[in-house]
Amino acid sequence: MDAVERLIWELRSNDQWGAGRVEATEYGVPNIERLTCLDAHACVIRSYNVLYVPGLLQHPSYALAATRAAYPRLSESELRRWVLMRSARTQAFLDQLAADRLTGIFVIGQQAIMHEIETEAHARQLEYLLRLIDTQPGIRVMILPFATPPPLFTAHLFLWAFPESETGETENRSTPACAYMENPAGGTYTSRIDDLARVRSAWADLVSASMGLTESRSYIAEVLGA
Repeated sequence: MDAVERLIWELRSNDQWGAGRVEATEYGVPNIERLTCLDAHACVIRSYNVLYVPGLLQHPSYALAATRAAYPRLSESELRRWVLMRSARTQAFLDQLAADRLTGIFVIGQQAIMHEIETEAHARQLEYLLRLIDTQPGIRVMILPFATPPPLFTAHLFLWAFPESETGETENRSTPACAYMENPAGGTYTSRIDDLARVRSAWADLVSASMGLTESRSYIAEVLGA
């Protein structure tokens, strides 16, 4: 069992007998740490969010405003702890990009670009997003038009692809990828083949329905007024 397989195995609940799906994990610091560990082993990260700019692309001020809006019952101290953890995860992602070890592909709902959580934080976020697009060749950003219903009404998903093992022996690998989705009850991780096939299909439909890379960048600049 390699590092990736071990990581995903540890995510599985005891009562699921290694079935490959972990449901309703709680949000918060432990979950952010799990997400960071999966990022660290990935060679490709695919992320989609219809309402917010995905976490790995968030400017710290936007991350604070978005987390406060999404989790209004958090105390200020816990809120800032979450944001610090998320910022550390983002920095680790950027470090992997700089080392040319990772590709990040993102689909963002048009409403996330249009909707201002806080005016100043939103403007900083759009400026930051344009800077990432222009300076990080490993990042690709596409916008899903508001008028296009997301496939299967998907609101948020992550899909990690992992590199082949160092030995090159991939026939027995049971965890070539892992997916993560969120809902009000908590997050769900899965490495089940049937689940991954559905997630990959939904992702392909999201990309197909989205604006192209150049059009997406132009749209973000237009909203910002740049």
